[in-house]
Amino acid sequence: MNLLQTLVGGNLSFLGLTPPPSSTEASPITANGLKARRERKRPSSTTLNDVTARRYRTHDRELLWEPRPVLPSRPSPPLVTPAPDSSVSAAPEKAEEPGKTTLWAPAFLQAEETCGPMRVGTVTPLMSSLRGWKTVRVFVSSTFADMHSERECLVKRVFPVLRKWCSERRLHLVECDLRWGVPKDSASGDTLRVCLGELDRCISENGHPFFVSLLGGRCGWIPTHDQVPPAIQARYHWIDGFSVTGMEILHGVCRTRTPNAVFMLRDPSLISRLPREILPQFKEDTAEHNEFVDQLRRKVRSWFPASCFDYSCTFSHVGADGKPVMINMEDFEATVLNFLKTSISQQYPEDHISPEPVLLAKLPHTSMLENKTRLCVHDTTGSVQLALSSLRDSHPAIIQITGSAGSGKSTLLSEIEQEVLKDSKWKVLVHFAGAGPGSKTSMNLLRRICMEWGGLKRLEGEEDSIHSIAMGVIGKLSKLPKKFLLCIDDIDTLESSDHPVPDWWLSNWPNVSIMFTSCGPFTFAFPKMKVTSTIRAQCHKAEEIISTHLRESNKQLDSEQMRLLIEKYDAQQSPLYLVLACEELRVFGIFEQVTTFIRNMSPTIPGLLKQIYNRIKGENSAVAVDNFLGILTHCPESLYEPEMQMALGISPSEFVSLRQSLSVFLAKSAEGSSLTFAHSLFKKVFSSIVPKACLTLVATLFESDQVEPTRRARVLPVILLEMQEKDRLARCLSLWETFDFWYNDETKYTLYKFWYATAKDDSMAKLYHATLDKMTSVEKEDLAYRYFRVGELMYYLARYDDGLSFATTSQAMSEPFHFGFNVTHAYALNLLGRLYEKKGEIDLSEANHKKSLEIKRKTRGCPPDLIAHSLNNLAGLYFHHGKRHWDSLPLYKEALAILKKLYGDQHVDIADVTSNMGQVYYDMGKLEEAVQLYEQTIEMRKRL
Repeated sequence: MNLLQTLVGGNLSFLGLTPPPSSTEASPITANGLKARRERKRPSSTTLNDVTARRYRTHDRELLWEPRPVLPSRPSPPLVTPAPDSSVSAAPEKAEEPGKTTLWAPAFLQAEETCGPMRVGTVTPLMSSLRGWKTVRVFVSSTFADMHSERECLVKRVFPVLRKWCSERRLHLVECDLRWGVPKDSASGDTLRVCLGELDRCISENGHPFFVSLLGGRCGWIPTHDQVPPAIQARYHWIDGFSVTGMEILHGVCRTRTPNAVFMLRDPSLISRLPREILPQFKEDTAEHNEFVDQLRRKVRSWFPASCFDYSCTFSHVGADGKPVMINMEDFEATVLNFLKTSISQQYPEDHISPEPVLLAKLPHTSMLENKTRLCVHDTTGSVQLALSSLRDSHPAIIQITGSAGSGKSTLLSEIEQEVLKDSKWKVLVHFAGAGPGSKTSMNLLRRICMEWGGLKRLEGEEDSIHSIAMGVIGKLSKLPKKFLLCIDDIDTLESSDHPVPDWWLSNWPNVSIMFTSCGPFTFAFPKMKVTSTIRAQCHKAEEIISTHLRESNKQLDSEQMRLLIEKYDAQQSPLYLVLACEELRVFGIFEQVTTFIRNMSPTIPGLLKQIYNRIKGENSAVAVDNFLGILTHCPESLYEPEMQMALGISPSEFVSLRQSLSVFLAKSAEGSSLTFAHSLFKKVFSSIVPKACLTLVATLFESDQVEPTRRARVLPVILLEMQEKDRLARCLSLWETFDFWYNDETKYTLYKFWYATAKDDSMAKLYHATLDKMTSVEKEDLAYRYFRVGELMYYLARYDDGLSFATTSQAMSEPFHFGFNVTHAYALNLLGRLYEKKGEIDLSEANHKKSLEIKRKTRGCPPDLIAHSLNNLAGLYFHHGKRHWDSLPLYKEALAILKKLYGDQHVDIADVTSNMGQVYYDMGKLEEAVQLYEQTIEMRKRL
């Protein structure tokens, strides 16, 4: 089958063509060969362009290559002029003589015919339904020896600046620089697969790939027809007579029509100024190869004129590593940086990449769901129908899916979810514990319910207030005609301060069914929450599972091989075992030894994992493999790819190769997701294999300036706590960025836990004083508020003397300059009142509460709820210290009136004040009034 047949699936009849006889030999690239090819009846490029879609495979999915209409391209930056101190101007390419047929003309003619019109498309801003952090991959294409300085400039000067710029726009930058990605002893097929496979990934993740092409005086490797495996020829529509660099341009730019490609063409006259001993690194040694270089440069200029930039540089010296060093590359650096910034801004506009909490929370779960259902084998055990019958006949139902690790519980849950969604009466939410950061907390699940089903854009605050809001949302959902199904995978691992699952609010939801997976029996804390049906996940149709997975890589087993694999112990009860075995068979390349290979496979999942682990260690750096898996196993926080690469201290190309080798263990992450294991069992197995010392690498990375401050504040304390590095943890906690991140209503108790773990909480106040004293550039009012917040922390930690020190400083700093209402000053007075109350100095407490209330009453613009809070605090002081009932009641009543005017009759603050009033009446012996107020409180909390 020739290339044209490959493009249209082998059938040329619809074009009115007769396929030429097949041949296993490549046509020689000669002038006679060109004439023979031209004599064949070929469709025009327009006819080829009319084909509705051409498909080519990528790593994770199939992409459609669809011809696009000619649209105006973006304005390009001005052409680069030579460096000021360079005496040579950029020379134009040698023009091709009219009527002359060059040696490489057939290859370029075939490239132009198969790719259609050479043009770029326009950028459509990516507004994915799953917004949040995205990954931008920049592929660098060039020969290696002659472009060493240019690549060094990109890696050490351009990309660090671009990475910081991207980070500010919630974009992860990954540069694909494969100088060291292909071992010297690799087979030609492996070399091509690594180079073009990484380009596939750029296309898959970014659609319009970001591509930097560096063209000098070398063409690079031009493999012969026999050196290119048939699978690669078919997959990439290989052009005989093209170099690997040229194929990267065809595959990454011409066929995708990306407008995000920049071509940097170096001044050819540089060669005349180089020392003779290094000339072979910059110039081809045959006239034919030099002709290919000239042809490629001319074609690139004609294909993409707006994306081509000339630059010149100056040879300086040969470095200690034997590599030539170029200088005067400032123009080169600026042009590439500005082009990429413009391209990225147009594809990922800043207005479109602001995170939406709803979609950000949903991202890892939809990715996991897609991974579980992609190669799902149809259930033949009746488990899916049993679940559907239970939901239909017993709604609201509680269904448990149980089974051993790797038995297919999550896949069965996902398959049931897909079937339920076919009925429009159902709304379904799937939550995979461990799918992403924070997903193992019941509070995270509660937020998702309120945002995805309740329509809330954001849900923050203290745990009690979130529960109250959630009850209100559930109350509204209960009145809807929809049926709700909440699917929780791995419910055993959900964490909560009160119960392992938030069953206290689920029990009050009449039209929700719950389906969950667990490895063993599971009991809800509330008696009314009883499992109505239990389904046991079973390994069904093992042969079909094996065939489905191997079919993806065009492999199949004979009957004996299939029998040997199915007879393995875990193969009979665990789909996970079968998937792992198929992945090993997919990468095993010796057909004659497949039977022996299967026979030697371990019969258990842990044993098979260790065999895969040992194979990967033998093919890669053993230290890098152990560190990668060790970080994934022992690090309490998942890392993103750039963070993992920096922690390991390896080059981007080495990381690409390593990650690809370990992909069998990794979850297929959604765009922007962190690195995680594909199955929780992997973490358990590797915990006894890989060392925990690798956490030092992560801690060192997060203590550096390479990590964004908010990310560092969130992750570093957790890692240091896991490492039991108490001194480093104390220093980390004393940083204001860490305090600012963790000290809020939702996570302040975690901050308390961190300090107690340091065993240095006695020196906490001293460390915070030192931190605040260094903030000389912070405005005085902001600094006063920071002193207040630290004082409040001391109050909650029962360090009242330390709290008084910070609160007094805050009150003194904020008082002199308040115009209108100064919230910090009021907060500081209120905190002083609470601290003096705890110390038993009631007179001072009362004086500060009164002063705070007086300022709030007199200050125009003071929020009414703050006045109500001060009234409630002062009333509580009167009641609890001295039983001054008649002083406290008027204050409670005034606070209640303000809150009802502000919120209506239903609010958590109203419930608190009503309860406090009931306590006063009860203490006074007025039981009738007390009971009435308590009943109102109970009814209000039920509704809330």
